[in-house]
Amino acid sequence: ISNHLVTAGSGHIKFWKMVNTFTGLKLLGQLGRFVKTEISNVIGIFSMANEKDGNGGMWLADMDISTNVKPVRRLAKFHGGVITSLQSSPIGYFIATTSLDGWLHIYDVTNKKLVFIHDFKIPITSSIWLPQKIACSRDIFIVGFQTGVVRIVTVPFKKKTLNHSELEEIQSSKPHKSSVSYLSLNNSAKILICGGDDKTIFVYKIKTGPIKLSPIGFFPLPGKVTFIHWKPSEKDIALISCTSGHIVEVKVPTSRPSYTRESFLLKLESRAIQTVSIKSEICQRQYELDFKNKKINRKKENLKIIREQNPGVEIDEELYFEDSEEDEKPPRPEIFIPPTPNPILFAMYTPSESGIWVSIDGYDAGYLYEYDLNTSSPVTNAHILIPDMNDIPLTAIKIV
Repeated sequence: ISNHLVTAGSGHIKFWKMVNTFTGLKLLGQLGRFVKTEISNVIGIFSMANEKDGNGGMWLADMDISTNVKPVRRLAKFHGGVITSLQSSPIGYFIATTSLDGWLHIYDVTNKKLVFIHDFKIPITSSIWLPQKIACSRDIFIVGFQTGVVRIVTVPFKKKTLNHSELEEIQSSKPHKSSVSYLSLNNSAKILICGGDDKTIFVYKIKTGPIKLSPIGFFPLPGKVTFIHWKPSEKDIALISCTSGHIVEVKVPTSRPSYTRESFLLKLESRAIQTVSIKSEICQRQYELDFKNKKINRKKENLKIIREQNPGVEIDEELYFEDSEEDEKPPRPEIFIPPTPNPILFAMYTPSESGIWVSIDGYDAGYLYEYDLNTSSPVTNAHILIPDMNDIPLTAIKIV
């Protein structure tokens, strides 16, 4: 833990923080106490980040040293790593979350309870809760892992609370050499695209009765996959967002082509957009607009004072508000272009489907930019700044 120090020994434990003072950095200490428990000799300590259990839990422990010590009890269970997906139930008020700690959690939203947990013991990177039209009244998940593996599992969480022994694996497949970064079903729930950190997408056909993933093939991309969005009016066209700053529109087959008998490599119709950084231009225009508005407001205040001091005097407002050289503009912000394109956080079609809305990470974060699919360039003055989010990355979660 940064800027944090703990000392302990003979009859004491003390917590220190590094603080800035006018004479420089100093340590500020605070003596540790455990309610009514007497301070004894401390032989070992371990500091947990954010004051939490590293495995995702909050525990109640009896610190009283006696023969009738109560057993340690877990008060709550949380994820012990980054949450990588959030899925809503297609039929009830439940949500499922996965994490790099390898756990799947299912929550009853109505009763605010954790009702199912399962430890896959492998970092989970993505998941999909399948819709009922193909799950046939069962709770079926497609789960992607850091190892490049994709699994289909059935979760009977409504039968027994917090029981993780009955999870049933239906199928396992390995479409990627590295982490599965994104999973997405098309609108008819018949095609699955898996995006990976190996800079490829793998396309599956979903068969039912019983449910099964039938491989169609893979397609290389310019960067790691960060997001997949299907075209609302089409069942086989999708936008793929990449860490390289590219957005690729692909038309995927709905069945395996005959030419893939020797290799799963697909020959797809595609077009790519390489995003460009325009944030500094937007900031420059906004700076000029703000400066102009401040200047006008200042002149309005001055005009009000002049009229109060000179009643009856006619003033030509048009001439008064004309720009003058008395107020020189300070230097404008310089145009900055990042040396390498920033990763795309997500890209999705506009309602007309003639353009796309794009969120970009890094320097370009905080805005939604519109791109024209026909010209592959940003649309002039077509951007949205989320209030108070000028430099905060904007992400998206699809909830059906």
